[in-house]
Order: sequence, then structure tokens, then C-alpha cells
Amino acid sequence: MTRSTFTDLCLAAWVILYWFVSGVTLLQGWSNYPTWLDMGPMMSNEDFLHLRQAHYWLIYPLAVIPGMVSLVLNAVLVWLRPWGINWWLLLIQFATGLVIAVSTMVVQIPLQDRIDAMGYDRELIQHLIDTDLWARKIPGLIGMSIMVLLTWQAVRRRTA
Repeated sequence: MTRSTFTDLCLAAWVILYWFVSGVTLLQGWSNYPTWLDMGPMMSNEDFLHLRQAHYWLIYPLAVIPGMVSLVLNAVLVWLRPWGINWWLLLIQFATGLVIAVSTMVVQIPLQDRIDAMGYDRELIQHLIDTDLWARKIPGLIGMSIMVLLTWQAVRRRTA
């Protein structure tokens, strides 16, 4: 396998994973989290904790693991510098991915762990929603905008 073929495979895998994870995380932050605010008062704390336990293990194969693989592929592509793809956009995209990853590990997971330990807490869930917006959704939307440009560059280079 040539370096060019390997780079193209990494690029294709990255684009697919990136858009998949973006969809999952948008659904998570804009649908699931607000639903917890509504559902919590309508169920026992024990039922809420069961819901959280079931949800916790679904998010790893749907977002966390693919998100980490996507970040690694982005780093590989920064290093390999695919032809026709703006290197600075790859680097900025990597930086937005790091912001999201660090926020997830330092802010979001500890908040989720507190919810898992305590159960329903309206203020804590609202804090999760607020920090998810500024630390993950806004950088994610910036990243999606950059990814549109990168995807366009990747497609355009094939027609050149």
C-alpha cells in the first residue's frame, strides 16, 4: 500500500467517523440531556439511575470510541498532509477536537459521574447542558463548518 492510498483511506475513514460522531453528539446534547430534565421529576430516582446506567454504556460505542479514533485519524492526517487538503484547516480541526475531548474528560464525564452517583438533580443536569453547549457544541459546530470545507477540498481534488 502506498502512502497516498493509506492517506486516502485515513481521510475517508475520518470523514465518515467525524460526521457519524457529530450526529450522535448533537442528538445527545440537544435531545437526551434536555429530556432528562423533563423525565427526572416523572420517575423515581431509582428508575432515573437505571435509565442513566443503560445510557452510559451505549454512548461509548456510539460516540466516545469513534470520537477518539476520529481524533487519532485527524492527527495522522495532520502529519501526512494529504494533497489538496489545507494543512491549517486540518490543524484547526484537530484543535477543536482536542477542546471537545479535554472538555469531555475534564468537565462532562465528572458531571455525568455525579449524576450517576446522585440520581436526578435538576441544577446538575442544567450545568451539564450549559457546559456541553459552550465546551462541546460550539467547538463542534465550528469543527463541522471546517469539515465541510475539508470534505469539499477532498472531493474537489479528485476532480482536478
